[in-house]
Amino acid sequence: MTPNIPTYALAFSPDGSLLARGGEAGLDINDLITRKRIAGMPHEVPPSAYGPVVALKWASIQGQPDMLFIGTKHGVVFAWQQNRAVYEECHVFRVPEGGEILSMAVRSSPSQIQLVLSTANGVLASYDVRPNRLWKEWSQKLVEIEPRTIEFATSGKSIIIFSTYSGQIHGFLNGEGLWDHGPRLDKLIGRVTVNENGEVAINDSVNFCIHDSRTGVLLAMFHSGIKVSTVPKHVLFGEDEEIVMAGSDAGSIYVFQKTGHGLEQVLTNGNCCNQIVATLSTASMNYIACATSSTTSVGAVAVWTRKREVAVGVSMLGPLWRLLWQIWWLFRSGNAWLLRPALHIISSSTLRALSWSFALLSNILIWLAKVCLGLSLLLVIVHFLWSKLRGDIPEVMKYAIETAEWVIWPIIVAGSKHIANFIVEIIRLHSSREYQ
Repeated sequence: MTPNIPTYALAFSPDGSLLARGGEAGLDINDLITRKRIAGMPHEVPPSAYGPVVALKWASIQGQPDMLFIGTKHGVVFAWQQNRAVYEECHVFRVPEGGEILSMAVRSSPSQIQLVLSTANGVLASYDVRPNRLWKEWSQKLVEIEPRTIEFATSGKSIIIFSTYSGQIHGFLNGEGLWDHGPRLDKLIGRVTVNENGEVAINDSVNFCIHDSRTGVLLAMFHSGIKVSTVPKHVLFGEDEEIVMAGSDAGSIYVFQKTGHGLEQVLTNGNCCNQIVATLSTASMNYIACATSSTTSVGAVAVWTRKREVAVGVSMLGPLWRLLWQIWWLFRSGNAWLLRPALHIISSSTLRALSWSFALLSNILIWLAKVCLGLSLLLVIVHFLWSKLRGDIPEVMKYAIETAEWVIWPIIVAGSKHIANFIVEIIRLHSSREYQ
């Protein structure tokens, strides 16, 4: 908590282990397991030099640590990347004409990140970012359009621009200067987000609405039932786009089902403006964070977590049982199904060697399937016991187990899935040979 210092941006790291916060106090990155600020930052981001931190975005390049982009009110952008226990500054640059960074959008490929920025001066700029190189691809001065929020289109190269004062959607073809002016959603767009289906959630300071970005048709409308001011609040999709969340100036975060069936849950963080919201969904957990954005009350950040409803280990039990049954059925009558096509062309000694090799292979496959099944059962049991005994375990043990749950669990489950899929493919291959 910080007295009378508002937060303007929140962002979870892709794995959910870190939460970056920016605002009038600059930047800090917090470890969600230890609940402490990390010590390995390259330097502070003092508001006196760069302005408050107003935009944050994480991005990933295949095979490399995650990269954090930091945008400030004076138009300066930092790019930091983790190197073991500390972060290193890869790049720092100022956008054309300066101006407050309003929005950042990223698109990752195996070797690079495309970063597009919009500013309060109406500048749209694109950069090709790599850990050791930075290129400015293009920049465009927008006329009579304030790019409140920008997003990449789910298909093609277009950049979707949501204009604050006209309430209209504009499409800009990546660097080619071609415009596609879309529907007008409202008189005023405060905050906005778009999902992969092209559904747009906007906050017009009174209601929270979902529109079709192609036609502008209203799909759903939400209302908290509490009087709000005209200050715009963050609105986001969450939990694999099944819910819609919105901040408020009443100290709460409102959670709605996307289908528009009314208020589902209210998450409270004090009694002042909680207009900054962030969300993340990983393989095992859903995260929601909110921060106070008022200059007259204590600055605070709250984080909520909810385990995913479907346990990955449980969902693997059925396929693994079927896998064991298939293996037993294929090998119950020996290896004749593999050797039958070659009986007329190989010698008896070679036949015995092949028979021994196939027997060894069958045993390896069976034991590998048993290991997959046993590991899955063990993970389910450990997960169940941990959920029941969480409150009685010392803090040190909690840290170790939560680390294993967030880091090791997804690795083991992913490895088990790959092994099981590999075995299934082998069985299918041999099954097709048997019936040829």
